[in-house]
Amino acid sequence: MRTRLSPCLALIVLLFFGTNVYAGPEESNIKSLMALVNHKTDNPAVKKQTIQAGQDRALLCSYCHGPDGNSIQSDVPNLAGQNAVYLLDQINKFADKRRVNYVMNSLAKELSEDDKVNLAVYFASQTVKPVSADKQLAAQGELVSKSVCTN
Repeated sequence: MRTRLSPCLALIVLLFFGTNVYAGPEESNIKSLMALVNHKTDNPAVKKQTIQAGQDRALLCSYCHGPDGNSIQSDVPNLAGQNAVYLLDQINKFADKRRVNYVMNSLAKELSEDDKVNLAVYFASQTVKPVSADKQLAAQGELVSKSVCTN
């Protein structure tokens, strides 16, 4: 017999255990990731070089995630327009196998720290191309994104 949680209980469980569900950076790690990204983005000339270096390094990524981070496969996430700190954290998690995907684990562990930051900044600088034909659904998603996401 399956037990179903009430909506209120489900919300309480999500709020209490939510930090364990989210795959984002741990609190102690976020400042160091932000420092790495800020070092490469605070100066416009350095940011431009970083984006170019990331684009040059993104060739293998492009086979699945598209050349500009807009996925060309329906089961592969878009990287374009994502937060650079989040992307860097995810690359690190693939590199040390906290996230498991054979292809990503193999590729991420071969990247230098500089390559990882360059890729994260490059994909973050790209514009996501929406694919939803449902304008009402896209508008709802935009409202949710603006209320809970940060850049």
